[in-house]
Amino acid sequence: MKIGVVGCGKISDQYFQFAQTSNKIKIISCTDQVAEKAIYQSSKYSISFVKSFEEMLLNPEIDTILNLTPPKEHKQITIESIKSSKHVYSEKPLGINSKECNEILEIRKKYNKQICSAPDTFLGAGIQKTKKMIEKNSIGQIVHASAFMVSPGHEHWHPNPDLYYDTGGGPDLDMAPYYLTTLIYLLGKVKRVTGSHKKTFATRKILSEPRKGEIIQVETPTHISSILDFHNGVICTMIMSFDTHGSTLPRIELYGTEGTLYLPDPNSFGGPLKIIKSGEEKWQNIPISENTGQRGMGLEDMADSIKNNKDAQTNCQNAAHIVNIIESVRISSEKNQHIYLN
Repeated sequence: MKIGVVGCGKISDQYFQFAQTSNKIKIISCTDQVAEKAIYQSSKYSISFVKSFEEMLLNPEIDTILNLTPPKEHKQITIESIKSSKHVYSEKPLGINSKECNEILEIRKKYNKQICSAPDTFLGAGIQKTKKMIEKNSIGQIVHASAFMVSPGHEHWHPNPDLYYDTGGGPDLDMAPYYLTTLIYLLGKVKRVTGSHKKTFATRKILSEPRKGEIIQVETPTHISSILDFHNGVICTMIMSFDTHGSTLPRIELYGTEGTLYLPDPNSFGGPLKIIKSGEEKWQNIPISENTGQRGMGLEDMADSIKNNKDAQTNCQNAAHIVNIIESVRISSEKNQHIYLN
C-alpha cells in the first residue's frame, strides 16, 4: 500500500518511523500547509515533498492518503481523497461531529473505498491480552467499567496546543477515542449516555516552548464527566479532563462478578495489565508479549483488509460511533437528559 501523508506535525514521526520497518505499507510523499514542515520530513525520511494536497491527489501511484491534519480539516481531506479514488486512514477523530461522520460514511458507500481511523492502540499486545482474558471469563461477568483521563492540559508540553482548545478539540475529542475504542472493542457498542461538562477557564497560558507565555482562547469544554450504558448491560463511568493537576485514578478498569482487571493506558500498546480475583488481597501482573506494537499498526490492518476485501478492525463505522458518543455526552449536559444513540 503506497501512502501520501497530509500533515507533518508532531505525530507524523511515529508513522514515518513505522513505515520504514513495514513490508506492507510504504510512505512515498508528504505535504503540509506549512511547507517547511513537509520539506523537513521529506528530507529526514527520504521521501518526496509535494507542494499541495491537490497535487498529491493527482499522483496515480498513491492509493492511500494518511490524514494527519487538525480535526477541523479531517472531513474535507477525507472526502476529497475518496472522490479522487484514494483510500483514507485518518487520525482521530473521524470528524468533529456526527453530521461530518455521516457525510464520510455516505461518501464511502458511493465510491466503495476503505476509510479507517485511529486510534490503533487496541491492536497492541496489552489490549489484545485483555481481550483473551475476557474471552476466558477471567473475572466473570463484567458489570461495570471506569475510564479516566485527567491531566492539566496540553499547554504544559505541546508546542502548539491551540487546536486542543479550539472547536473540534477538548479532552473528549482528543483523548476519549483511545478509551472508547478500547471499551467498544472489549464490550461492544454504547446505547445510552448521560453527561455533564464545563469550560473551567476562558483562556490558557502556554507553558511550553517555543510559545511560552502566549495566551490562547478556550472554545470547547475542558472537563467532561459521563455515564455510558452499553448494549450488553455494562455501565461505565468516564471522566475526560484538562483541568486536573494530580490524580491516583486508573486509566481503565473492568469490574466483574469474580474479579477486576486493571488495563494498560489505552494511549499505549503494552502494559501493565493486572488482575485481582475475588477473595484475594494482592494484584497479580499479567505477562504481556515484548512485541507490544506501535502507531501504524492500523495502516497494516487496513492494507490487509483491502487485500482480502474485508472490514478493517479500525473501520470508520466504529470511529463514527465514538464521535456520536462524545457529541451525545455534550448534548446530554446541555439538555439535562439521557441521550439514546442510533
